[in-house]
Amino acid sequence: TNNATGCFTVVPLKLIVNALPTAVQPTEPLRLCDVTAPLKDGIEIFDLTSVIPSIIGAQQGINVTFHHSYAAAQSNTGAIAAPNAYPSGPAVETVFVRVTVEATGCYRIVLQDLKVEPLPEILRPTQDALTVCDTDGNGIGEFNLEALVDAMKNGEPNLEVTFHHTPEDAQNGDNPIGNTTAYINTDPYLEFIYVRVVNTVTGCVNSEVYQLRLIVEPAVQAPALGALSLCDEDANNQDLKTFFNLSQQDAVIYTALNAAPGSLTIHYFIDEASARAGAPRITTPGHYPGTDAQVIWVRVEGANGCFSVTSFVLKVNRPLLLTTPTMLTLCNEVLPNDGQAVFDLTVKNNEILGPLGVGKGYVVAYYESNPKTNPLASPIADPTAYTNPAPPAGNPKTLYVVVTSKEGCRSYTTLTIKVLPLPMPDTTPDDLVMCNEDNSADGKEAFDLTKAEADIRNNDNQSVITYHSTQADAEAGTNKIAVPTAYLSATGSVWVRMEANTNNPADPKCYQVVELKLIVNPLPAIGDANGNVAPYAICEPNTNGFAEFDLNSHIEKILGTNSAADYDIEFYFDQAALDAGTALPRLYTNVVANSQTILVLVTNKATGCSITKPLQLLVEESAIANPVTLTFNECDTEGANDGKITWDLTQADPQVLGGQNPADYKVSYYTSLADAEAGVNAIPVPAAYLNAVPGGETIWVRVTNTATISKCHDITTIELIVELLPEPKIQGGTICVDKITDEVLRTYEITTGLDASHLFVWSDDKGVIPGETGPSLIVSKPGKYSVVATSATGCVSAAVTPVEVIQSGPASKVGVGYYVSNAFSDVQTITVEVEGYGVYQYKLDEGPWQDSPVFTDVSRGEHKVTVRDVKTANPCDDLVIEGASVIDYPNFFTPNGDGFHDTWNIVGLQGSGAVIYIFDRYGKLMKQISPDENGGWDGTFNGNPVPATDYWFTVTYPETVGSTGVTVNKEFKAHFSLKR
Repeated sequence: TNNATGCFTVVPLKLIVNALPTAVQPTEPLRLCDVTAPLKDGIEIFDLTSVIPSIIGAQQGINVTFHHSYAAAQSNTGAIAAPNAYPSGPAVETVFVRVTVEATGCYRIVLQDLKVEPLPEILRPTQDALTVCDTDGNGIGEFNLEALVDAMKNGEPNLEVTFHHTPEDAQNGDNPIGNTTAYINTDPYLEFIYVRVVNTVTGCVNSEVYQLRLIVEPAVQAPALGALSLCDEDANNQDLKTFFNLSQQDAVIYTALNAAPGSLTIHYFIDEASARAGAPRITTPGHYPGTDAQVIWVRVEGANGCFSVTSFVLKVNRPLLLTTPTMLTLCNEVLPNDGQAVFDLTVKNNEILGPLGVGKGYVVAYYESNPKTNPLASPIADPTAYTNPAPPAGNPKTLYVVVTSKEGCRSYTTLTIKVLPLPMPDTTPDDLVMCNEDNSADGKEAFDLTKAEADIRNNDNQSVITYHSTQADAEAGTNKIAVPTAYLSATGSVWVRMEANTNNPADPKCYQVVELKLIVNPLPAIGDANGNVAPYAICEPNTNGFAEFDLNSHIEKILGTNSAADYDIEFYFDQAALDAGTALPRLYTNVVANSQTILVLVTNKATGCSITKPLQLLVEESAIANPVTLTFNECDTEGANDGKITWDLTQADPQVLGGQNPADYKVSYYTSLADAEAGVNAIPVPAAYLNAVPGGETIWVRVTNTATISKCHDITTIELIVELLPEPKIQGGTICVDKITDEVLRTYEITTGLDASHLFVWSDDKGVIPGETGPSLIVSKPGKYSVVATSATGCVSAAVTPVEVIQSGPASKVGVGYYVSNAFSDVQTITVEVEGYGVYQYKLDEGPWQDSPVFTDVSRGEHKVTVRDVKTANPCDDLVIEGASVIDYPNFFTPNGDGFHDTWNIVGLQGSGAVIYIFDRYGKLMKQISPDENGGWDGTFNGNPVPATDYWFTVTYPETVGSTGVTVNKEFKAHFSLKR
């Protein structure tokens, strides 16, 4: 309103009430565990901004500030500058949170408590290890970890204790051990586990994990024990009970454990539970009434209190109840009867043992005297071959028998033995002999065997005689010959069994077997294989059909392989003359022209057996085999130079026949005179004959008159000669050439293996080598070489494959032949430097050969390097490099004139041009020397001995870098001691 005029204007006024922001009051403090250093100071760095989302939620356009007091929060002053890294503690602190709407400035204030939680603590056990005993020797035991927990908590509430395999798992709470009441260690004997403690309210974890050792204390390991075995030797020896000394196992245990006697506690128990508990135990182990198959348990305890248990079995053995055997009777073994025999007493074993003892491991022993009354009696050494004493005391004879079980238990009985006499036949009766009258192929005749009976009985009419076809049947008394008076047999034997008769069926049948030989003498075997006598032929030119026959000259063909001295032979005109006994004269002219048959009678002088055969006498026209003048001599130009070639033998036919008509006279060729004479095995294709004998052979040529019955023939020979081609055998090799001078150090000789009777043409890569005609060639240049040889008769060798002579050479040193790398170090290298035409291997001292010329990690001192050529199987000479040395220096020397360590110098630099400077501890130059000087520094200065102390040196030397071949100069400094 205008006060002067009273005029006014009305305008609207908007009133705005702005809303306060939403702010949730925190109900829990913001907590941190006291984990940053220093520990236990109660101060931690809080990120206050972490509570903003929980206070303002999803609101936008809100500013949040933190203040130390409510007034500061109201006035929005003194805001905490770095709320994301705010240090607080040690007590609970309250900060005031101002929540302001950025657009309006409206705000709210809420409170946030900050609390630093202490880390949980446990009471550590007084021992940092748990120990259990190892009862089975595997280092594994069972631990009750849970038993430690209450003591660790020490009454503190809200603590959770867990155990872990690694400190990292314990720190992070990973992989806690599950079965804490019966935990089995995984690392034998010693294992480390780690303890984690968490406050279940605050979530804080102990600042450092606690290590706990789990120890498996070794226990003596009781060995497996064998059973104690005794025989049941008390009053009742069949009840399987007797007294045992259990303590004898003590020594077994001490020995098995290699323990000193008395160092262990050993007790015996009747069951395992008592043994493990330690009570109740057997109080009288030296005299314990045990039962068969009873198990005894043993507790073995060491000085550390740890124990193990084992067991063994008691074995009570009862003696065997024996059966008294029947008498053992044998026949006298050989004549004359002496009342003694070799007995196998063991045949009575099963009878003595009875059905309950056979096969159960019992030992049967036999005695001549009673072992029960004679403790010194010894068993018969070999009961399978026992000879009874001579009569009368030894036949019959009672022996004593002891049966011992495998457990040593003995039982007793007796055995009576007796020897019966043998019958006494004639053991060499006369043979029964017959001729093979029908000359049958089987050579059998019917024999009356009983004709030999009286001879065999030898005046014994009580014994029983039987005949058998085999000795085995006669020995067994089986398969008697049913009709001995007509026994059909060829030459051979039958066996006659003569058996004594004692009239006691329980006695063995004592007998003797006699061989009776039967002989069927054959008729004389004359003529050929079929028994035919070959005709006696006389071949003569222009014959008239009559000739004088020398019958004696044909006897050899009549008898064949038989000897004329063993036979009587007569010739007869016919059967009537034979019957009349009128023999022909031995020189007889046939009375029938051309062909006449007479008879021949052959009698075996030894057997008297005879045979008659016809003999044909022939007079026929002969044949003539003329000498061969053709030459059969050739070089072996066929095949493998084996002395065999193909011949046309028929070239000799015209010369052999002469003028004889080929239609009536046959020419055949043979490889032996015998075949030619017999007319058998003729060469089937004489026009293409390959000689069978290398180098040639004799061929027999037979001309036969085919018109004659006897095949009249004549024989001549030809000689086949095959000369082998020369076969030079040459081999390649190696020449040795010096790489530096190209001087040929070693030539190579190629030899042919042939003698100088041959002519030789040698060739190399360029062709024929002039002037070289000998059997060997000295080669001084590498290349390929060949040779052709011609024998004195003109046979030329086949082409020879050229052989190669290669060039190699011994290694030559480059410079001194080696250089050293990594001088003065612990791992020095010697590299060998050589050149040559060969391929080389290297060896240091007596070490192995190697392809590399580099030797690493070489020891101090001089060495020998050997370089060999491996290019060929015939290598050139080795190169030996003496005095190769790594570069080093002695740590001291003693110049006292005793000849040991009197001077000092660096080894391995000889010839390098290196210079060595020696200084005292103040840097004064004492001596300048060279590695090549004889000896080195003698410990004097200007001729006067210097004090015993340490001295320094500097050396400049060349060194080759690796395999580059580049040489660089290096310097090395060190010190050494002079001692006097």
